[in-house]
Amino acid sequence: TDAEKLKREYGNADSLATSEEETFPVTVVGKHEPAMISEKYLSEIIEARVAQIFKRLNKALDAVNALDLPGGIVITGGTTALPGVTELAQDIFGRPVKRFIPDDMGLRHPSFTEGLALIKYAAQMTDIEMLVSSVLPTPFMVDGADVRPQPQSKQPEQPAAAVDQGNQRLLSASRKTPDKPKSKEPS
Repeated sequence: TDAEKLKREYGNADSLATSEEETFPVTVVGKHEPAMISEKYLSEIIEARVAQIFKRLNKALDAVNALDLPGGIVITGGTTALPGVTELAQDIFGRPVKRFIPDDMGLRHPSFTEGLALIKYAAQMTDIEMLVSSVLPTPFMVDGADVRPQPQSKQPEQPAAAVDQGNQRLLSASRKTPDKPKSKEPS
């Protein structure tokens, strides 16, 4: 698309590294003449959207303590080829970030990562795994039901009856006074 072409040719995820003077034509819906857009304006839009995605990822990773794992973060995909993306990711995640680029001849660009990974994964699958994956659309679906693990609360939930019974036992135990040992008097 035109937007994808603009992103690849003029995009930058660091708006401070771009120029207000560098402009390019953009086709505007409903107008005959293209509008002139600055490289800086485009980069501000890209930076805001990429930052929004990274912030959501940061929140999700933090929720499962994944940011505490050693080794940093690896990003991949076509957008990671834009200048400034790795640095923006480091700023948001607060840890080392590396961009993964496939090492296969002719496919040394981050945009090939997902397709290449899927091909390699499918090539390693056995016939049984292929059959199972064709029947179960995702690893989280069993008989049409979502079986994803659910986040656990800090305290296990108990049915109200069990809590009431437990409270009653505690209450009755606290009302009882322990028997005092009888002192032996000399006879």
